[in-house]
Amino acid sequence: MNKVFLIIFFILTTLSSNEKSTQLIGYGDLVHVSMKEDLEVVYTGEVSTNGFITLPYLGAIKISGLNETEAEATLKKSLEKDLYQKATMSVVVVRKAVGHIYIYGAVSKPGKVEIPLEGEISLAQSISEVGGFSKWADPKKAYIIKKMTPTSELKQQFVDFEAVYNNLASQANLNLQKNDIIVIPSLADGAVTPGSIEVIVEGKVENPGTVLFEPGERPTLVRAIIKAGNFNKFADKRDVRLVRRANGKTTIIQVDVLEMLEKGQIHKDIKLQSGDLIIIDESWL
Repeated sequence: MNKVFLIIFFILTTLSSNEKSTQLIGYGDLVHVSMKEDLEVVYTGEVSTNGFITLPYLGAIKISGLNETEAEATLKKSLEKDLYQKATMSVVVVRKAVGHIYIYGAVSKPGKVEIPLEGEISLAQSISEVGGFSKWADPKKAYIIKKMTPTSELKQQFVDFEAVYNNLASQANLNLQKNDIIVIPSLADGAVTPGSIEVIVEGKVENPGTVLFEPGERPTLVRAIIKAGNFNKFADKRDVRLVRRANGKTTIIQVDVLEMLEKGQIHKDIKLQSGDLIIIDESWL
């Protein structure tokens, strides 16, 4: 097995300069580095998270952000500075690291998506990998955060999903690269909700129990009561209690829902948090 591995490396390291890859070296890439004049100066392994490899006599040196030819020139210059009169270097990327893009917001399965070894994945394909948009998605406000070059700052780029799905072969169906971030806002004021919110509604409603707000839904007191089947005929709508446990303290908020609805004071509706408990007592009137 070791002989086969060495043969592969020998073939790779004898490639002509015209066959050198122009793709930039990144952390996690498996590289083979050798020096013609000194066979002990050799490195086979992954590029560190900081972009370094470690060579005998030279120590740690950064090669990420360079292509193979540029990395060879950098190593040659460093070795010939103090250690060798001549250093003919070979740098070969044996295997590119598997990359990921990240998708947040109103999609079925937010998180990271593995991209192929070729290093790119289309916008439409990436959305399909996370199960598509949720029913609360607002794709008209979607955007991508990316680095145009390894040394540049983050750039925000808006996406025209209507054009993407009208013609998958169009330029609108962008090719994404490692570490790109896609953000799909929700219809709830463009907010990006990372997960579902669960609350408990107990007492005089038609369907007491756990109420789930999907990512993108606006989680409020009145909406939770409606989701629980609304008040039943015995409910005291004037004294609804919201019990919230946060930072080790329990807070009880009393709400006159009937007045809120009768006077159209929907702006007073209370935004809920996961774990909130809503209690609707029986009316004695």
